Amino acid sequence: MTSIQGQTANLSGSQFENEVGKRLQNVGLEYETQVKFTNIYGSNMAKIDIYVPLINLYIECKNQNVGGSVDEKVPFVVENLKNIVAKDDSAKAMIVFGGTHWNGTRGKKIVKWAKTQCNCEHLNAFYLDEFENFLSHQNG
Repeated sequence: MTSIQGQTANLSGSQFENEVGKRLQNVGLEYETQVKFTNIYGSNMAKIDIYVPLINLYIECKNQNVGGSVDEKVPFVVENLKNIVAKDDSAKAMIVFGGTHWNGTRGKKIVKWAKTQCNCEHLNAFYLDEFENFLSHQNG
């Protein structure tokens, strides 16, 4: 049984993915959505939200306006992204955070944790405005 709240969260997440995609298009980067990859549990049916072939960039989008289960998924996402860049030294990966939840006390702690885990050349965690800054330095 799917709850109304769950449907709203999925729609909001899809809208955020579309927003990230628009930012990529604005700088001339084409992208694919829901691209299969092998996750840390060995499942090759997992999907990453956005993949940008030109710069070999994997993006997971996390949008949240209230506290909830997305918080608990962040460490799993981080480990999957670490795994992607470990297997391909030319790959880049990142989480992009959107929504008001990430600006609250708990959300800021989670984003801070993600940034400490993803703080290297090939792995990052960004708020949407920071993602735009990253894009402004890409050659598309």
